[in-house]
Amino acid sequence: MQFALAEALGDLQRVLGTSAGVVLGTLEMLVSVEETVVREQATRSIVRIASGLSDAEVGSVLAPMVLRLAQGERFSSKVSAVNLMAAAYPRAGQLKEKLRQKFLELSGEDSPIVRRAIAFQLREYGLVVERDVLVNEVIPELRKLAQDEQEQVRVLCLDSLIVIAKALSKEENRLHTLPIAIAAGEDPSWKVRIHFAKNYPSLSEAFGRDITDASLVQTFAQMLKDNEADVKAAALHSLVTTMPAMSQDKVQALIFPAISALSSDTSVNAHVRVSTAEVIAVMSKLMGPEFTSQRLVPMALSLLSDENHEVKVHTLLTLGKIATVVGTELASAQVVGTISALARESPNWRVRDAVSALVVELGQVLGLDTFTRSLEDIYFLFLSDSTQAVREAGVERTSLLAMSLGRDWVQMRLLPKLREIFTRETGYLGRSTVLQILSKVPLTTDLIEPFLTSALEDRVPNVRFNLCKAAILLKRQVDPAVLRRILQPLVQDADQDVRYYAQAALAQL
Repeated sequence: MQFALAEALGDLQRVLGTSAGVVLGTLEMLVSVEETVVREQATRSIVRIASGLSDAEVGSVLAPMVLRLAQGERFSSKVSAVNLMAAAYPRAGQLKEKLRQKFLELSGEDSPIVRRAIAFQLREYGLVVERDVLVNEVIPELRKLAQDEQEQVRVLCLDSLIVIAKALSKEENRLHTLPIAIAAGEDPSWKVRIHFAKNYPSLSEAFGRDITDASLVQTFAQMLKDNEADVKAAALHSLVTTMPAMSQDKVQALIFPAISALSSDTSVNAHVRVSTAEVIAVMSKLMGPEFTSQRLVPMALSLLSDENHEVKVHTLLTLGKIATVVGTELASAQVVGTISALARESPNWRVRDAVSALVVELGQVLGLDTFTRSLEDIYFLFLSDSTQAVREAGVERTSLLAMSLGRDWVQMRLLPKLREIFTRETGYLGRSTVLQILSKVPLTTDLIEPFLTSALEDRVPNVRFNLCKAAILLKRQVDPAVLRRILQPLVQDADQDVRYYAQAALAQL
């Protein structure tokens, strides 16, 4: 009931206009209640109404109300006073000084709830006060609260610091706010450090590249060695965003040693090592081919030995991105041998699928010669994979590979492999997969027809079933008369599903 009232009173601004101030008395009572949602809604309504008040009304009605709330005995009224300071101060006239004094008094309150409100509102209050007040009063309070015994107060101070730093010059930040930021990054509480790590992109933007590169990055780099895994993971996540703006010297001196240690440390959790793989990909683009080939590729190979399949999958994605930097050097015997072993031996189908995706990406990046010489055999493994998802994904990727490597590769390399699968004694899954591939690559009727004829006589119903499904897709590249002739006998097939799909396919041809 009280929440609805607080919300409705705020809506009266549209109806009453400049007369809306008459409801401030009721809202003053509502911002003093202990129920948080009521108090916050009443505060939002007062702020809305304040925007329509004249300067005289703010000075004679709103500002005195904020002062009364600040002098209240209950924490709820004091918190509301803090939350209304930014709305009242700019047009408070002669009461500005009293409001500033009250704000400073409230920052020293014993109640942690009030101090948290101050720490949060510093970001808004600091932007509406005069410049000298910001430097001489607000920032010293921010510095004091950033050392508060309550870690949540210190966390909120970091958020306010980011906003305030954006409003200051480089020299003002270097002198007044940089020490606060560095202290937050070295805070004994992991909750404050992780907040620093998560917000490092915003901090670096607020302070600018010069200060970040000269001072903040050293503090940030230490978080990559933090005792808390969550802090490491948060720092790695932020590093993906901020590293492109770092200098190569700083990356090589501060970031690379920490990433190198993480890539070989099997004691850290999987989430950290996944993020490490993502950072390696970003670092490769910044540091160039020589550094990547000599330093980063060995790190990626180290991560591929991880027991966790998610780490392997993300590292394989990283190798795909590294390929655009180092080129054909990535197809070294060591790299090829490692991914080949994963494709053949990994019990996890997601890893095998990631290898297939990587090989196709490498084929697109490195070109036909490198692909046929080093990677083609690995790629063809998907044809006989035991997991349907791997085979289906491989079929779709074959279309991309055909477009990239060209018609000659399809006819000279792919087609013989497909024939081999159909002619030798092998599992039916490979033959079914071949039928799906035929509709994805540029082949003519005379090249496709032998496969269809062979599938028609296959003793496994699943292959004949897939022939019916493939025929529907093949009608764009194969003479429909040929397809109808091949499918007609299947209408009398011994298998019920085959008969049904044969009739369905014939109806669509």
